[in-house]
Amino acid sequence: MAVSIARAESIVRTVEAAKGKARLMVGYMKRYDSGNVLLKQRLDAWRKSGECGRMLLARNHGFGGNWVYAQDPNVPFEHSNDPAPPGPDDCPAWLPEKWKNAYLGYLQQWTHNLNLLRYFLSDDQGRAPVTVKSVQLDESDGMTGLVVLDINGVRAVVESGYTSFHAWEEHTQIYFQGGWLRTQAPALMLKETPATVEVYRAAHDGLAACGEPGIRCPTWSYREEARHFLQCVRSGQPFRSSAEDTFHDVKLYEEIYRGFLKL
Repeated sequence: MAVSIARAESIVRTVEAAKGKARLMVGYMKRYDSGNVLLKQRLDAWRKSGECGRMLLARNHGFGGNWVYAQDPNVPFEHSNDPAPPGPDDCPAWLPEKWKNAYLGYLQQWTHNLNLLRYFLSDDQGRAPVTVKSVQLDESDGMTGLVVLDINGVRAVVESGYTSFHAWEEHTQIYFQGGWLRTQAPALMLKETPATVEVYRAAHDGLAACGEPGIRCPTWSYREEARHFLQCVRSGQPFRSSAEDTFHDVKLYEEIYRGFLKL
């Protein structure tokens, strides 16, 4: 929805000025994947009980691949001969022109990964303050590398890159002293297939099963996102991925890229 702090602030102010007559939700579908919802529930329970000790590290690995892998051949993509619209003209003022495409590519892909980490590590009020600790991106493409963050007091890492993998390579793993929680993302276009969740504890491990309380399996994150949007519009409940929350992602990506370019 926005590629700069200035545009994000403008959008949020517009929503606030509507005083409830207009609402905005951002389509972060990963927050609606039933596997990710299950991991969030287990994570919150572990943090509250302390049963697996202190949280050590949250790690998101996103190396992409073939994003249309497993697309239903009976439902082809729609195509158009219309020329593509011009790209955003409101990139941050400090961004050099030669890095514009790399910045947009990095934000377009890994904003989902960063937002998912913020969702996992947020407190019971949905708050997850973030500090950027280190940025190591390759100057060859401005996207491949590591970003180290502090999210709500937890060390977190985003590992970014593109490969020629035939499927989709993306997972998130959160380590405790006595175990870990891991979610493996499905192919993006593979319907009715949620993320696979692994729950490991010292002396006990296994795959979390569907049928956990409050989780419908299997579900498709894109449809669950739309279902959530309609439910909240009808009920007035807050969005899980509101414009106000998403504003933090835009700020973080400007800070990450300024760190990369040493500006």
